[in-house]
Amino acid sequence: MFEEMGPSKPYIISGFLVAIVLGAGSILSIVLYPEWDINLNSFSDLGDSMSPSMWIFNGACMLAGILLGIFSMGYVKFGKKYSKIGGYAFIITAILMFLVGLVSKAVSDTHLYFSMAFAFSFFISAAIICIQNVVDREWKYLIPTVIAGFVIMVTWILYLNDEIVKYGVAQLICFVGAFVWFLSEAVRNAKLGFGTEREN
Repeated sequence: MFEEMGPSKPYIISGFLVAIVLGAGSILSIVLYPEWDINLNSFSDLGDSMSPSMWIFNGACMLAGILLGIFSMGYVKFGKKYSKIGGYAFIITAILMFLVGLVSKAVSDTHLYFSMAFAFSFFISAAIICIQNVVDREWKYLIPTVIAGFVIMVTWILYLNDEIVKYGVAQLICFVGAFVWFLSEAVRNAKLGFGTEREN
């Protein structure tokens, strides 16, 4: 899959590494913190001072932030018009992800603002890149985005409606939805390239 990617290869591989590091770090953190309850706790609690997996979770966020920054540069260097803009937006997202781990809940209440800014920035960046996929008529890569977006929207409606869905569960569903989109986009880039480098 990676043989023909040329100079964009490191950026593409870093995208898969983001998913591996963040996914594995989160799962390991949950396993090592049996007191963590998805109905009562947020993901940020995995990085709190009470968490035995504090260093794992926060370290995973910082490392994933660095890798996301590298992945984002692929859009900036090789992307078409909208994906290039999305790449710049994702660089901001990468910085915010790094800060989520660096300024953890154990360090400062500012962590909450970094977390919220990261989530908002991620979805804006992804939306911009999806515009490029629409322009390029890459419909099959938009299906995971549509499904994930719909599920996330319904989840937050249920959460805001008398907390039918608990906050921790809503957070997890959003995390999985974003994860699905990110992996789909990483696969798309591995097969087609970031944009101008491999135009059809």
